[in-house]
Amino acid sequence: MFAILVLLRWRKNRRSSLELWYALAFLLFGVSDLIEAWVLTSWLLWWKVINLVAVYLLRRSVMRRFYPDANLF
Repeated sequence: MFAILVLLRWRKNRRSSLELWYALAFLLFGVSDLIEAWVLTSWLLWWKVINLVAVYLLRRSVMRRFYPDANLF
């Protein structure tokens, strides 16, 4: 859902292709959640940690550069 919201915002404003990477990071996190429903392995946990760091850094970068006045979205 978050990936869709980011894509909709990008489609409306088209400020940076960085937002596409941000949406992809959310999508990959969702995929990891689906995989986690069946199996929990150490590589999956590392994938989730790396993905969370990527989502955080991408969000911080996108929001600071292109939406400095936005509070939440």
